[in-house]
Amino acid sequence: MAGSVVETMAGSVVETMAGSVVENAAYSCEVSTLAEAQYLCAVLNSGVMDTRLSALRSREQKAHPHVHKKIFDVAPIPQFDPANPDHAALVALCAQCAQKVTQWKAGGMDGATDIGVRRRKARAVIAAELLQIDGHVRRVLGD
Repeated sequence: MAGSVVETMAGSVVETMAGSVVENAAYSCEVSTLAEAQYLCAVLNSGVMDTRLSALRSREQKAHPHVHKKIFDVAPIPQFDPANPDHAALVALCAQCAQKVTQWKAGGMDGATDIGVRRRKARAVIAAELLQIDGHVRRVLGD
């Protein structure tokens, strides 16, 4: 996958699927730059997107439904524009989140071993950035 990059807010940059374990499904998206990947990561992981997807969740699925391609139905994401101040801010915030979570992981993750607890604690580490991300995403999506 030449040119494919994905950065998660947990600090992982993936260029290929080598060494990955997939439980159910894996999705990829080709992007031109790391900045574009960071922009998408911030938008896709935002509380705004989570709220838009909440209507698609059934009670049985709780907080993590298999919404697959529905995300693009509820929020068409504008193409990345590095000159757009909100896009640039999302790139910077995504990088900040990745750095903070990477440091938290290196520090032992507060002893968390359960994936759900780790996810919750990681989001707490970047809570201030997530609030800022939501503000930018609202503007990007026209909310």
